[in-house]
Amino acid sequence: MNRIALAALLLSLLLQVGGCSEPQAPIVKTDILVEPEPGNYLTGYWNESTPLMLTDVSVTLRPCDRNYKTHFMYPGIDLKVGDPCLVVAGHVENHGDKVLAIGMFARGYDESGLWVSETLDNDGIQGSIIFDIEPGQTREFLLHMNPCDEVRSIRVSGGGKDRLRGPNTPIPRERWQHTSVRYRL
Repeated sequence: MNRIALAALLLSLLLQVGGCSEPQAPIVKTDILVEPEPGNYLTGYWNESTPLMLTDVSVTLRPCDRNYKTHFMYPGIDLKVGDPCLVVAGHVENHGDKVLAIGMFARGYDESGLWVSETLDNDGIQGSIIFDIEPGQTREFLLHMNPCDEVRSIRVSGGGKDRLRGPNTPIPRERWQHTSVRYRL
């Protein structure tokens, strides 16, 4: 089997396991809506307001820099170094008056509002990155997500890391399966 056919077969298998339709490749389109828009404040896990302003954001499809696996989506997928993954990158600014230890994550939704992509990073809490940010400070973030050609919008959230564990978030090491979460933007 030649390399192109093998690559097409592997990509097809990856898309089937990841919940995406088989015929289309996961191409990042410039029209993917990212919420909130730059210049607006992030909301936390419970939709609570935060003093964190999103100053800029971009979405690209690029090879994974390391191995990743989904944490909450079922069926889960494993991504290896070099596999395509969605990367949400940008900057947030702390408009509050105290140092914050925040957790950031993003979720991708299809046109009907079905959750089809999640943050693959595991920095302290599964499915998130965690960092401290001083008052007035701007910090860069980079979130890796599973690729899916059905993603039409991405919601970036951030808040106190202790607030990330909500009613649908498993306690680490507990057996838990996610079937679907519906969220209307």
